[in-house]
Amino acid sequence: MSDLNRLLPLFTIIALNIGINSLYKNTIPCRTKNICKSADFYVSATAIPDTICPGMSSQLMASPTGGILPITYLWSPETGLDDPTSQNPVASPVSTTTYTVIATDISLQVAIDSVEVFVKEPPQAPGPISGPNSVCHDSTETYSIAEVYDCTSYSWTIPEGDTILNGQNTTQVEIKWSGQPGPVSVIAGNECGNSNPSVLIVTIEQIPEIIGTIEGPDSVCVNEKTGFYIPESPGATNYIWTVPDDALINSGQGTDSIDVTWGASAGDIVVTAENLCGQSEPVGKSILLEEGPDSAGMIIGRDTVCLNHANYFYSIPPVPDAISYQWDLPEGAIITDGKETNIITVFFSQDATSGMIHVSGVNRCGNGDESTKKIIANPCTSISEYQNQNIFYIYPNPADNEINIFMPGNKQYYEIIITDITGRIQYFEEGNNINEFDVKKINISKLFRGIYFICFKGSNEFTICKLIKK
Repeated sequence: MSDLNRLLPLFTIIALNIGINSLYKNTIPCRTKNICKSADFYVSATAIPDTICPGMSSQLMASPTGGILPITYLWSPETGLDDPTSQNPVASPVSTTTYTVIATDISLQVAIDSVEVFVKEPPQAPGPISGPNSVCHDSTETYSIAEVYDCTSYSWTIPEGDTILNGQNTTQVEIKWSGQPGPVSVIAGNECGNSNPSVLIVTIEQIPEIIGTIEGPDSVCVNEKTGFYIPESPGATNYIWTVPDDALINSGQGTDSIDVTWGASAGDIVVTAENLCGQSEPVGKSILLEEGPDSAGMIIGRDTVCLNHANYFYSIPPVPDAISYQWDLPEGAIITDGKETNIITVFFSQDATSGMIHVSGVNRCGNGDESTKKIIANPCTSISEYQNQNIFYIYPNPADNEINIFMPGNKQYYEIIITDITGRIQYFEEGNNINEFDVKKINISKLFRGIYFICFKGSNEFTICKLIKK
């Protein structure tokens, strides 16, 4: 039965009773807010406590004044009441509810009153946490939330090893990050319970550490463009490179790879990785300066040649630091062998001109200073003129441990004799069939320091040269 249907007969009795009392008993009608009473009968409704938490109960009480016993009671709404007809029922509402009690005495006088039972909820979850979500190790940071309505306490939790320095149970805390990264959370509470948490995930940044070494060449040439790089450092946001004063970083500053134009001196390249938390220890690499070859030595070979003849030999001593050689000849002169070595064989064509022979040592840093020799090219009228050009060369001279003997070719028999200044023979060699130009290496390391003579005997010639032993 609904509350209206339940109360309808009672309201009819009340109305009749009020009318009768008005006529014969001089009572007053029900006009007071929350209390309806006759001149000598009223009721007061109370709740103890009048504020409860969800799941709790309140004791309702109806306290009559006047009236003729027995008195009956009817509370509404019935929801949440253990007995709506009890004078003092127990109310367990799930939300804030106003309960009304109607008291009726034996003479059918009626009194009415109401009381509100307020159901207080736990506070709402706090709003977003303000503060950095990426911090440096051992830094102290501030985190805060807006004040939460109807909240009487705040509880913050942080990852293991970190410390709340102050502000626990308030809307703002200071945290020292000396432990683990993870969630910062806060809940709001009151006497009815706690809210859901508000959470901020925080990561801890470390000062970056360079792992590995600088990669790149160990030596460079003057003004050479080259690159250097370092393995990527976890957590680094910037790389700071330094180079010698006369070197130039063309590109890559701030990254893990740079392009450099080197200067004219050796020096160190140094790199440091950094982020907002600080800088790593620097890592360096010493760079040597690689130079061009030494100057070329004197060119050995004929200074007068025959046109349209071949097998002219020209040489220079090996140039320190040279990996190849560059020869430039007069027009019409052609290198037929040894083009990029220190010994070449040349053919002078019919159209060859007199001029200069140039030679220099070469390496990846460039060319060394060149050596030159003037060549005069003449037409030759007979074979004998050309054959007379064949001569005997010794290199190096002075020498220490070994000499090279450059012998003319086309010989069926030869002798090489080394004597001291008294004429005593220190070395002897003979052989047959020298084809074109040949080079003979002789070890002189056992000779004492001094002056010696080398004699070369061919089929139709005899040559003597002086040798200095260092």
